[in-house]
Amino acid sequence: MELTFEPLQREDLAACYALCMQSFFESVPLEEVEQTFALCSRDPSYRLVVGKVDGRVVTYATLHFFHTVFDGMRPMATIWYVCVDPAYRSRGIGKALFAELCRICEAEQCLEIVFTCLQENASAQGFYRSLGFRDDLERAFVRYYFEP
Repeated sequence: MELTFEPLQREDLAACYALCMQSFFESVPLEEVEQTFALCSRDPSYRLVVGKVDGRVVTYATLHFFHTVFDGMRPMATIWYVCVDPAYRSRGIGKALFAELCRICEAEQCLEIVFTCLQENASAQGFYRSLGFRDDLERAFVRYYFEP
């Protein structure tokens, strides 16, 4: 199985949308996703990363770079919407995706990478720890403004 990574392209958006909706049990209209894709695609602070096997999208993540006033000139990165097709889980795809995300962050000379994980997702937390990410120094706080 050969896994390749590339930027998300318009022609793969529907497949990526299906994967994310399945992974996160969300129901954002495809039209909104298309508009957001157009916006992010023009913004150099975003990397929309897909992994493909035999031309099929099997993994995805959003990587966003930003600067803070007091952390110097090196950017920080946030990761959002990490997902792996259930048929391809436990095959090293997630590990390869994070290796690719970290490679991009290192090339951008990032200070750190930050992301959130649901408290009840113990398997994902264990996976992230196995990759060297820590959750013992800081805690994420989230406020949702448009909760149902």
